[in-house]
Order: sequence, then structure tokens, then C-alpha cells
Amino acid sequence: MRHNLKTRAGRDSYRSIALVSVLSMALLFSSCSSDSASSTVVRSPEDVQVLTPKEVKDFRKNAAKGISTGTGVTGADGVPQNLDTRPVETRLFDAYAKFSSCIASSGEKVRGDLLDRSNPAFQDPAYVSILSKCAARTGIIQILTEFNTVRAELTPKQVKERNKSFLKLKPCLEKRGWKITTTTNEIGLLVPAVFRSPDGSINSRDLNQCSAEVGIAN
Repeated sequence: MRHNLKTRAGRDSYRSIALVSVLSMALLFSSCSSDSASSTVVRSPEDVQVLTPKEVKDFRKNAAKGISTGTGVTGADGVPQNLDTRPVETRLFDAYAKFSSCIASSGEKVRGDLLDRSNPAFQDPAYVSILSKCAARTGIIQILTEFNTVRAELTPKQVKERNKSFLKLKPCLEKRGWKITTTTNEIGLLVPAVFRSPDGSINSRDLNQCSAEVGIAN
């Protein structure tokens, strides 16, 4: 019995620490929604430990071959159906909005510092269960992993194209009341320092409509 309790405690601790890495993305969006230029970075797929080592390996293999990891259903002829071809940034914002809504509809909210591994909230199995459930339902882990992989492997030409797309999207959102300021990262990519909708939420409807309006969504 003592061994079982110890094993279970170890698993709960592992899941709690894993979710800290997963939910650090929430702080990324929080920083984009404030007047601060700070950001939080998940460094690699290994940091997102909800993925198994095999899933990380498979993801990298597919990414190297240029195979999309967007959500889709494979048809009888083996061709993916309903593949989400929107830019990964748009899909990530959309997934985070759904993730936040899932937590709220479960009667919870984010508790404390998501990057603090000693956060007492992660000792609450019910809380951890809700976070895990919402991550699984929204597919946010896979999209976040794709986001980081894509960002890490951009060529100078792709950086230029993404900057051009962002500059198309920015005025459309600003017309809808968004406040957006940008900074440039180490590879010359424009990234939001402030990225806030009128009500402070991650408004995926505005993002999707503006993406379609300016022609950067398929």
C-alpha cells in the first residue's frame, strides 16, 4: 500500500509539473494582453511533457517531412478531410480561447503562478484533472508544439512573409477595437508586445474573420 501511494503521488507530481509547462502558454497570452513587453517561451517539445517521448519523435519526423499536424479526419482513400489550414498562430489563439472557456465551464479558474512548480494548486487532483481534460479536448498541446517547431525553423523568407501577413491582420483587428503593439525577436519576426481585444479576452471570432478578410486564411 505504501508503495502504491508513493507511486501515485509521483504520478500526480509529474502531471502537475507537466501542466506547469503546458500552461506557461497561458502566461504568453496574458503578457500579450497587457502593456508589458515580456513573454514566456516553452523551449522545446520536451518541455511539454504531456506528449510522450514517442509522440515528440513522431511529431519531429512528420515536421521534417513537411507533413501537417493540423486537426483533420482521414477519409477512406487516406486523404485527410477537413484539415485545418489556418496559420498555426491563429489556431493556437483559437485553441487557447476554447481551453480557457473549458476551464471556466468546469467551475474553475487558473490559480496562482502557472510557472511556479511549488504552486499549491497543483496538489489538488481535481484541479489537475480539469486542466488535463481541457487540454485534451482542445488539442492545445499539439498546436502549441507545432507553433514552437514552426517558429524555430523559419527561414528568412518565411519570416518576411509572416511579418507581411501580420501587418495585414493588424489594422483589421485595430478597426475592431484591438490594441496592438509589436516588437521584433532575435530572428527579425514581428511579435506582439500588446495584443488585447476590447474586452480583454482572446476573441477567436475576430481573428478568424480578419484572417479571412485579408486573405491569410484558407
